[in-house]
Amino acid sequence: MRFFHTLWTAPLKPEHIAPTVANFTLSATFIKNIPGAEIVLHTDDFGYRLLNHIKYDKIYVDLNAIDTNIGNYFWAYGKLFATKKEPIGSIHIDGDVFLQNIQLSKAFDGTVDIVVQSTEDDSTKKDDCYLLTQNVYEHFEVPSKMDIRWPYAYNCGVVQINNQELKKTYLNTYFKAVKNGIKDGDLPNYIIYENLKGSGKVIMDIVAEQQFLHQICTENDYKVRRILYKDDLNIQANEIGYCHLCGPEKYNQFEIVNQTLHNMNYEQYYLMHGKDLFIQYEKRMK
Repeated sequence: MRFFHTLWTAPLKPEHIAPTVANFTLSATFIKNIPGAEIVLHTDDFGYRLLNHIKYDKIYVDLNAIDTNIGNYFWAYGKLFATKKEPIGSIHIDGDVFLQNIQLSKAFDGTVDIVVQSTEDDSTKKDDCYLLTQNVYEHFEVPSKMDIRWPYAYNCGVVQINNQELKKTYLNTYFKAVKNGIKDGDLPNYIIYENLKGSGKVIMDIVAEQQFLHQICTENDYKVRRILYKDDLNIQANEIGYCHLCGPEKYNQFEIVNQTLHNMNYEQYYLMHGKDLFIQYEKRMK
């Protein structure tokens, strides 16, 4: 069973670096508890310096060539870039996702076309970020057949694609959407305008990465397994030992993540806190 992390540092803000490093360290530590599991990392030069204390099975420094301007708008680009390089069936896990129960690994048995974290719809959307982001997409061409106003999306905290055709269609759709958006010189202005309206903020990837994936899977009748599927996702997540620090929580829970890592694997905790680079950026949080 092969998991992979990606850390493309272009979208990373300095004040978020220390908690990001702690999250990735803890996420990998949980994976290492799963019998027979391996975890690799795709990153750039700076990401390698941040995360080379983690006991990855392999580190690929293969994200340096990505246009850093993309990181101003499409934060998941490095993740999808790495997904293209990974073999079918590899499991992408975000650095702020923790598989606290090793039994969760049974979900990734390869018997479905794709495994995702959960569905996002009107019952789970907390603000206007989808609506505002969809408004931005109205200004430029999107890949054929993609519905900007599609009402559902998949949360991609974990993603395992087991169908080659699905993988090809999904990645092509994502990269075309990014290309069309980036070449529109007014994209920053569209985002600024929408951010002044309603609640929430524009997040370009929630459409290109998450919403388009749901539409592709639905219209092609792909078999989808969701880790979280009950009405109250938070209750179910706690029950089964699945944790995803979404939004600002990935930074706000720094002390808890630190303490959990200390309790689980003191060696990794010690190596992380002994890094001059980590110490430097931890100070920026204060």
